[in-house]
Amino acid sequence: MIKKCIVSALVFILLTHSGIWAEEIMETYEISIDLAVPNPSWTISIMEVWQIKDQLWAISSVKSSSMMAVQMITTISDTINVTTSKLPVRHFVIGKTWKWENKEPYEFIKSVDEIAEYLAGGKKISKNTETN
Repeated sequence: MIKKCIVSALVFILLTHSGIWAEEIMETYEISIDLAVPNPSWTISIMEVWQIKDQLWAISSVKSSSMMAVQMITTISDTINVTTSKLPVRHFVIGKTWKWENKEPYEFIKSVDEIAEYLAGGKKISKNTETN
């Protein structure tokens, strides 16, 4: 009888910790990015958010319009709402062409291909259908 209770308790613990019975706390969160750029002609857009293990990866695109602008360092931003568990966010930015090193803690990449192998093992949480 004691053996059955112990086995039942172990099965219950395994199932609840594996997520089969465990309920994740899903809420809607804002993910934002603020980036210093060379001038006000630049825009930024959070394109996708992925869950990779215990992190959220936000992939953003930064680009400059063809309009003339005063060369003045400007901060641009974008925000997207995601419904997921609260996890730390890691930002990847595509499209940087200026030479200075930004102070923001983001990773600048040439294309999403650089992180594609990690994305293949993750889960897409959100895709931005709007463009800035």
